[in-house]
Amino acid sequence: MAKAKRFTFDKERAKKVAKNALIFLAPALLVLLADITKALPEWIQGPYLVIGLWVVNTATDALRKFVNR
Repeated sequence: MAKAKRFTFDKERAKKVAKNALIFLAPALLVLLADITKALPEWIQGPYLVIGLWVVNTATDALRKFVNR
């Protein structure tokens, strides 16, 4: 891999910036997912609540695994 010149923005640097942006976004997404869990509508009860929590928890786990790669 060739070293990028100073003050240039090549494809490799763009990938690093995009990855860091996702990593920095992760805490905000985790807070959003936790808030979604509390904001589930009242009509979601019983099995629908379980399914809704499963979806939110699966999304949280996927985000955690992606960030920790």
